[in-house]
Amino acid sequence: MNRSDEVDDLLRQAGAHWRAEQPSAPEPDLARITGTTRARGPRRWVPALAAASVAAIAAGALIVLPGNKPADPAAVPPNASASNGSNGSNASNGNNDLRVRDGDLVEAEGRVIAAPGQPVIFCAPFAEILIGKKPGDEAPSCPLGNRVVLTGLDVSKLTDLVKGVRFDSIRVTGLWLGGTIAVQQQLPIPGVTTEDPTQPDFLTDVPCAPPVGGWKPGTGEQFPTAMTSYVSSRPDQLAELWLGWPDGVPGGTGATAGNKPSVAVVEVVQGDVDQVRTDLAKVYRGNLCVARGKYSQTVSRSVQTQLDALVGDPSLGISSAGSVMGSRRAEIDLTVVTEKVWAALSKVGIDKLDLRPAVRRIR
Repeated sequence: MNRSDEVDDLLRQAGAHWRAEQPSAPEPDLARITGTTRARGPRRWVPALAAASVAAIAAGALIVLPGNKPADPAAVPPNASASNGSNGSNASNGNNDLRVRDGDLVEAEGRVIAAPGQPVIFCAPFAEILIGKKPGDEAPSCPLGNRVVLTGLDVSKLTDLVKGVRFDSIRVTGLWLGGTIAVQQQLPIPGVTTEDPTQPDFLTDVPCAPPVGGWKPGTGEQFPTAMTSYVSSRPDQLAELWLGWPDGVPGGTGATAGNKPSVAVVEVVQGDVDQVRTDLAKVYRGNLCVARGKYSQTVSRSVQTQLDALVGDPSLGISSAGSVMGSRRAEIDLTVVTEKVWAALSKVGIDKLDLRPAVRRIR
């Protein structure tokens, strides 16, 4: 046995010892993995939920093109390559691989619409606002920026029909050719349901461990003026102030329904984290988390301004753009990452964005 073999053996032994000491993994959420309880086609918005106001406080600005909704993360095709960059991709580990070029094999999952005398289209997920509407009142349609023309699709396999328009939520794979998909395979999606939009996962991802005795329950989301003034007066040093819910976002009526604890989160991009924590503890008595962050308020606002100019351009197909906050990149829900889209987003800064296209390159 040579020296490198001995080192390998030591590393394997250390790894085995570490794994043996770890707690058992939690039971997997099979419904989330398989998508049997998540919307695969366009999700429908209902009149405002009580939790929506809570999310707005934490999420900051969210640019949404009227009639559009961010793609459901659970609707990411399960066959997509891990290199496609979903769930936390960036320029170095995924976003760069999302660009789609002629001849690429792609996969898309969502609603397909076949109207008489019109090209068959794949419609990237978006939200339909239902106020006083019933299923079947209107034939399905799709905003211009969310459409991708499909060729070679077997329309007879689409199961739903409203006012002469056939549609279905399916998965298609095929070749990307001149902005269209030449379909090679179409598959049904089992367990399709429609549900209300859920709160973003990051709201529960508070970057601080709970204090001794745990977080205080039911503290609400009101920040004192002294606290907001402290944060806003340091735009280059601190990130945007946001509210986290470590035990889950409350439901029902009232901001603190369920008496779940909320945590004021301040992320320090430059300067002394301990000093900022000491300063804020003097003016805020609720649950407080002060941690190191990446994106300052100045950077966040600059990115937001640039994204404002891109959302709404149908040639780019961007359905929604979230905010750069603390250490989180802005989630960009869009139809497909073409070279044109890539060039536009590169001016904003790919490293600040989490691209989530509905049409993804397989190879």
